[in-house]
Amino acid sequence: MTADRPPLRRGELRELLLTPGGPLAKVEVVDAVGSTSSAVADELRVDPESWPDRSLLVADQQVAGRGRAGRSWVTPARAALTATLVLRPGVPPERWGWLPLLAGLGAVTALRATAGVPAVLKWPNDVLVDLDGHVPELGGWGTARKVGGILTEVVALPGGSTAGGATDGAGAAVLIGIGVNVSQTVPELPVESATSLALAGAQHTDRETVLTAVVSAVLEVVDRWAAADGDAALAGVAAEVAAVCETLGRRVHVELPGGGVLDGAALRLDATGALVVGGPDGEHVVAAGDVLHVRGQVGRVAASPAATVADGPGDRTAGATGVAAEPAPADSTVAKLDEVLLGGPRTLTAGDLALRAGVDEESVRTFWRTFGLAAAEPDERAYTERDAEAVRALVDLVRREGLQLSTVRTLVRGLGHTTDRLALWQVEALVEDAATRYRLDDASARLLVLDRLAAIAPVLEQELVLAFRRQLATIGGRFGAELGQARQVGTGPSDLPLARAVGFADMVQFTRRTAGLGSTDLSAFVQRFEAAARDVVAAAGGRVVKTIGDAVLFVADDVVTGAEVALGLAARFGDGAGAVPDDLTQGARGVTPVRVGMVWGRVLSRFGDVFGASVNLAARLTDITDPSSVWVDATTAALLADDPRYVLTALPPRDVEGLGTVEPVALGRA
Repeated sequence: MTADRPPLRRGELRELLLTPGGPLAKVEVVDAVGSTSSAVADELRVDPESWPDRSLLVADQQVAGRGRAGRSWVTPARAALTATLVLRPGVPPERWGWLPLLAGLGAVTALRATAGVPAVLKWPNDVLVDLDGHVPELGGWGTARKVGGILTEVVALPGGSTAGGATDGAGAAVLIGIGVNVSQTVPELPVESATSLALAGAQHTDRETVLTAVVSAVLEVVDRWAAADGDAALAGVAAEVAAVCETLGRRVHVELPGGGVLDGAALRLDATGALVVGGPDGEHVVAAGDVLHVRGQVGRVAASPAATVADGPGDRTAGATGVAAEPAPADSTVAKLDEVLLGGPRTLTAGDLALRAGVDEESVRTFWRTFGLAAAEPDERAYTERDAEAVRALVDLVRREGLQLSTVRTLVRGLGHTTDRLALWQVEALVEDAATRYRLDDASARLLVLDRLAAIAPVLEQELVLAFRRQLATIGGRFGAELGQARQVGTGPSDLPLARAVGFADMVQFTRRTAGLGSTDLSAFVQRFEAAARDVVAAAGGRVVKTIGDAVLFVADDVVTGAEVALGLAARFGDGAGAVPDDLTQGARGVTPVRVGMVWGRVLSRFGDVFGASVNLAARLTDITDPSSVWVDATTAALLADDPRYVLTALPPRDVEGLGTVEPVALGRA
């Protein structure tokens, strides 16, 4: 079997993941290792600089891997992803308990988007895929199977201080062990509760693709958490974890450290990420333990948004109970809202939908799961006439266009994944607005939004359709122009597909300027920077690819637009007091000048990101650019040389790490 499984492509991984184009400072790939986390920990205890912040060890095979509670985890050669990510979080150690959940959220997000499997999180660190209809029920698991896991470990570094047995955050590193079963067959699985991406029907099992997506998604979540000084609720990641955590709202059986057990309902996560379980004698906070999902006795517990994440271990939020909730009365706010949002009452079963669309009932259930929605019981009237129309329209599209089933799954999963996050994002923004304007506590603000959502939703829906159609039109226009250009100029088979201006805007002295800010002010400062940068980029005709901590990565379709974006960013943030409008710096100290590097070249677009040599060069240029200035390379300067709107000034050659000597050119307005 190993002969059919190629080894990891080390050069490709390093190109995709290493700075300046990627998110990591160090990437090392080995053929085999006992445990990636043990290997890294041993080296860190000898030399703290051997594995810097944001570094990664990947093994083609792990022969003595470690799971929770000392369990072993061994993988066949080249059949899985086994890696350890090293972080120095820079946030209070008492908030590090969120890291397994944040890594799990990143893994779930990446597997949904890249592999196309309906991944969910089981508290605290298991990544599951529901194989309903393909596997039998298994006690504690139902039809879900484990496809991956997260294991975190704190390593005290030489010279790090300790107090009361707790490691000082500045003297420690956090190791995040990531394991994903990729191509294992059933006989190769270690336990009956496991599966692999291949067995789960994944669209992509290319290990480089999956690993790049998982690492990038984990770091994106961790960066947002760290920007809020580890306040998961403030960063918005606590709500996102709750949204993908299959444990919340279920009856659970918890096997506690030391041999104790706890049966009850998983109500919410507390401020530390611990699980709050409601039992017969009240609520219990579970910081560690093995959780089994109980089925058959009681249905899934209803958990309102307010009941999924609480401010502290002892919080009791309205709507959180330890028993299954009764259906909402027909005249209740929730029932009326449900009918308004779904376009009518729930009068149809899955069989009704299947009959109207001319497909079997299992196809309807698969459609629903692919959307990321829970499929109802066979005889449950859970669907509306509008649902039936949507299913029938999709079936008609497949028959009319002859689409492959895998393509349909990709389209539907993309919609489900995107709208899941979008709906949560928008509702949380409305809650924050209500709490701020009316000085309400969180629960009261959520109740107010619940009352107003029926009136607000149609407007949000209209704007969603507008944005979607506009984005499709923009992509269509861009494709047309690029295809025409490709025919005229011609490209080689090895050329990257997209010609783009790509650039970075990096805040100058971010750490010094934000030193001493509390989590609220720091979060507001970063959000205002990102919002202002996006406004500048969009106004000039470019697009923001992503924000990376204190920097923004942007692209543009032509070199002139790229120049306008770059100069606009440098001018917008300025280099002195008063250069930045009050709305940007309110609640934070000082102004925010930026360095901007911009390069024209060909790139690869994947996972919502861009890769290529020009991305690396733009990042390196940004590192050496003067504050409030824009630097380009000589090739980009030559393309702008005849444009009377710009002034180009050649600068002395610079030696750039990893790229050799470059010839920067300062770009300014005439």
